[in-house]
Amino acid sequence: MKTYGVLGTVLTVSLLSACNRTDEAGDNLMRHNATTAIAFFAEACIETGADLQGMAAWARQKGWHKLEKAELTAQPFGLLAADAKNVWLFRPDKDTAYYLSGDGNCRIQVTRADADILQEGFAKLALQGRNGVQAALRAENYTSTPFPFTQKVYSWWRPGSGSEVLLTANTSVSDFLPAQAALDYREEQLGKVVINH
Repeated sequence: MKTYGVLGTVLTVSLLSACNRTDEAGDNLMRHNATTAIAFFAEACIETGADLQGMAAWARQKGWHKLEKAELTAQPFGLLAADAKNVWLFRPDKDTAYYLSGDGNCRIQVTRADADILQEGFAKLALQGRNGVQAALRAENYTSTPFPFTQKVYSWWRPGSGSEVLLTANTSVSDFLPAQAALDYREEQLGKVVINH
């Protein structure tokens, strides 16, 4: 009886230890995905200025797959805009997919990512601005229904300019959404009302 008790304790401890390692590995992957999405956004969207040819060249160089029309319609519902035409996919492992899309804007999406780390890192990137550019948090939106969702919109503008670049981070912790993070770069008329996009 004592042997079974000891064996049961050992098995329980082993299982708990394995679960903790699995949780830790999952957390590490989520953190990695968040920082990687920000790096991809900086390269593919900011450095190209959301220029479609620049985005396409970046995606080719990095080995991303351009989705054909049939592949676009096969993506999870709600992931892509209904009229999306230019979309590239990068799948580094079976649990993670990154999407780059651009039709007048530039967007990076990732299926799973740590929302807090992503918002924190994105804020640093957005608020550092660029030479001659003013940077500020322009809007912050949050909702808990039907899914928890956070949106922060940052603005880059040059004094005297009639336009601004909006840098948007949309995040959710919900596993029911096809992407937990979407980072968007678009140019708009200065002072335009910011809405979810």
